[in-house]
Amino acid sequence: LDWTPGHINIPGNEATDEAAKRAALEGRFGMTSVATSLSYSKSTLVLTHARLLQETAKKEFKRSPRYQRIKDVDDSLPSPKFPLPLGKGLRAPDFAFLQ
Repeated sequence: LDWTPGHINIPGNEATDEAAKRAALEGRFGMTSVATSLSYSKSTLVLTHARLLQETAKKEFKRSPRYQRIKDVDDSLPSPKFPLPLGKGLRAPDFAFLQ
């Protein structure tokens, strides 16, 4: 592959330049073969879903009567630093103070 100054004497170069100029002036870019959407990675989908789920849970918790009782103690609840579900080290009686 060699660099050619000004693309002089390259077969098809002038025809390509003319076609590009026409497409730019007429607003036709021939983009029908280009993919219209990109695929998503699994990790991005999982993280996005987790973030949306956390935001939804936080909104719901703030509307609950429990939040009204606990907000004077700690208004940052629910905290992402404390995401232990029941059965993973905590039991239902541990949450009795929130009832």
